[in-house]
Amino acid sequence: GSRSESPRTIAIDSLADRASRVNARSVPFGRGLAKATSRTPPGAGLRESGITSNGSTPAAQLPAILDACMWRLEQLGYRDTEGIFRVSGSTAAVNTLQQQLAETRDAKAVVGSCAEIHDVAALMRAWLRNQEALVPAPHVDLVADLVARDAETSSLETFIHGLPKPGQQILRAIVRFLQKINPQTTQMNHVNLGIVFAPTLVQRTDPILMQ
Repeated sequence: GSRSESPRTIAIDSLADRASRVNARSVPFGRGLAKATSRTPPGAGLRESGITSNGSTPAAQLPAILDACMWRLEQLGYRDTEGIFRVSGSTAAVNTLQQQLAETRDAKAVVGSCAEIHDVAALMRAWLRNQEALVPAPHVDLVADLVARDAETSSLETFIHGLPKPGQQILRAIVRFLQKINPQTTQMNHVNLGIVFAPTLVQRTDPILMQ
């Protein structure tokens, strides 16, 4: 049956709204992420890439592989692809891409050579799994505190800016990217996306088994 939203759900929904500068009520990925975080295991580690998708090194850009994956997924029409991020890609293809990426600084050339959208999506998920959680456990606990205090918008902004870098920037980009997905054509609504991405985006020190 349906369950009412918890303070944690409402808080992270608001956080996603602020982080992406998109109305989270229209495509509420943040709400799905929040529902999933209450029962996910700890995320794995964020190694900041020093290069960007074209091989340059400006500090303000996203890590190269993530940037290239988002760019290629946009080209391949991820917003309307059924089962995007849920359908498994080819393990062999992803391994080959990872090998090639380890040998070059031009991530966009490598990822751009892949024509299978689910392989690119699998590569993006694999990269995220090998990074540190974007929202470390102590910061997740602060979300509930913000709600309990009926915190104003300025406090939520402070929370976002208080997240470790580059996690703050990457989280904004991922939420913005996922909110563009059409749930009708992809069959991937905010709850499904939350289940897929929560284990790598949010770290838990007290994992709860899936119900």
